[in-house]
Formats: sequence, structure tokens, C-alpha cells
Amino acid sequence: MTRGRIRLILFGLVVALCLAACGASDDGGERERDDDTDEDGDVDGDQDFDWWLPDGDAPDGDSPDGDAPDGDAPDGDAPDGDAPDGDAPDGDAPDGDAPDGDETSFRYTGSVTLSEMEMISPGPTVTRIASAGAYFSRTAATSGAGIVVDHCLVFPYPSDEPVETSLGLNAGVISISGAAISPITLTPYQSAGYGWLYSDDMGDGVTELFSTDDTLQAVVSGGDEISSLNGIIPVCTPFAGLAPDLRDPDLDASIPTSLSWTPAEGRITATISGFELLEGSIMTGATVMCTEDSDDGSITFPSAALSYLPDSFYSLTLTVSRTHSERKTAGDSEVYFGATCTLSRSYN
Repeated sequence: MTRGRIRLILFGLVVALCLAACGASDDGGERERDDDTDEDGDVDGDQDFDWWLPDGDAPDGDSPDGDAPDGDAPDGDAPDGDAPDGDAPDGDAPDGDAPDGDETSFRYTGSVTLSEMEMISPGPTVTRIASAGAYFSRTAATSGAGIVVDHCLVFPYPSDEPVETSLGLNAGVISISGAAISPITLTPYQSAGYGWLYSDDMGDGVTELFSTDDTLQAVVSGGDEISSLNGIIPVCTPFAGLAPDLRDPDLDASIPTSLSWTPAEGRITATISGFELLEGSIMTGATVMCTEDSDDGSITFPSAALSYLPDSFYSLTLTVSRTHSERKTAGDSEVYFGATCTLSRSYN
């Protein structure tokens, strides 16, 4: 798996945390956007995580250290219609905490995220990667809302739904302390056509950033639109006790109707992406993304949602993510500080 591809995957998780956060409760987490096809319509044999990115050209800008992945543009797919319209889901408080019940509106939203991923690809080959990232916008960018099926969204591919994006905003330099690498500095950089994105200074080969007893803090220095503020990043718990066991090297490529695991605090997103090859590099299929606002140790995939997946597969990816987050507010900005633990199994 190339370094740029991994960066692409991790950036998508950061964008997903920002875009979905406005629909999350304070004691849960946000949802991630996971796997699909490449921007050119081909399924990548390594991992297929970039379905939340827009079709089209990669941004021209690079990060100061050259770490910006190609195609880093958020399309802002908002699961279950949670793109903020300026109304805050849970309200505001003078000290920056966000209690339930207040109806303060916010012009700007964003996220600061630490991520740890375990990716299992054919072989099987296990890849572990950790990252830090951030994304801010005036209003969450939206792309086709998908087809709602119970607690799931279905995103058929290809799709003719129009894509509308929102430019990323500059919230200034962000400093994160308390992680395995500390401090971590996130630096904004401009990307042509996509506004401001963020790069980290961790370098290559980072596989772990936090453990369950860590205390992680982030300081957002602020910019012209995003107010300065700081917050605690609550740590997520890696998945254990999975059934079916996505880590099992002998696990057959099949579509489960449910997943179960040992519960922990956070918001759950489980995704199945399946694609078949028609002619040449022409792909067809769908991504089914199901969410639970709290973790009770299981999630189901409704048969009506699974019916959108093809009967045979060129590529199949199963992903489950747990996000634990805290929402903080300042002025007309709201920011979600969170950590995401993800496990993915792909076949092709």
C-alpha cells in the first residue's frame, strides 16, 4: 500500500468526522466515511476507502512537508443528512462546553481527529497506521444524501447525483499533546479548489498514537473564521471479540447480516462496499453504511440495504469504526475533538 494511498484513507476519516459530527450526541462519537471506488471509477486492490471524495482532479497544492495525498478533496458526503445548516445540534455554553437543549446556531464547524487503523488485505496482509488531522468548513459540504434504509445509507455506484462541496477553512496551527508522539503539530496549507487542508509533522511509520489511559489535549489557535479554542480528545477503544472475526485469515469473502463485538464507549459505523467488474475497468456496485449513536456491541445490516450490493464481487470490503468525541464551542464555531479506531477487511 502506497504512502499516498494511506494518507488518502486517513484524510477521509478526518473529513468524515467533521461532516458527520453535527448529528452526533456529546457522549458518543461521529461517524466515518469508508470505502468505495477510486475517483476514476476503478476499484483499488489495496483498499477502497475514498468513496467520500469527489470525482475529478486531485488538488494542486501540497502540504509544507510534501505529505498531502493526491485527491485529498472532501466531497462532504453527509450520512443521514447530517450536514449542518447552521443550527447547532446540542447548543452552546459560555465556557465552551456544549450542553443539550440549547439552540445556539453556528456558522462554522470542524474536527480535530486522531486515528488508528488496522487494515487487513488479501494474503492476508495486516497494515497498521495512525494519523492526526483536522478539517473545518463554513457549512458542511454535501453530496448526494444516499438512499435511506432504516439506520443505514446506501450509495449506489456509479451515481448521477450532483456533488456540492464546501471549501476548507484555516483555523490556524493546531497543537496536540499527550499522544505517543507529542507534541503533534497540524499545519494548514492551501489546496487549489479545496481551500485549506491540514498536514501533520509525525513522519512515516507511525502505528500507534494513544492508549486507553492517555489524556490527550488539542489547542486550536484560530483563524479569520474559526475561533481559537482547546479541548480534550477522548480516547477510543480498539475492537475486540468481533463476530464474524474480521482478523481471521481464513474468513471467507461473504456479506454478513450483522456484526458483534465487545461494547465500549463511542459511536459505531459499519460499512460494506461491494463491486463487480463489467467490462474492462467499468465497475458497478454500492456502499452500505450503517450507524449506531451508541455502542451496544452489535449492528445489523437490513436485507433491503444489502439488496443493492451485487451478487458477485470483484472487490469486497468490510469496515467497522468506533469514534469517541467531545464537542466544544467558541463564538460562532463548533469543533469536535475525537479519536477513531477502525478495523477493515478487504477481498479482491
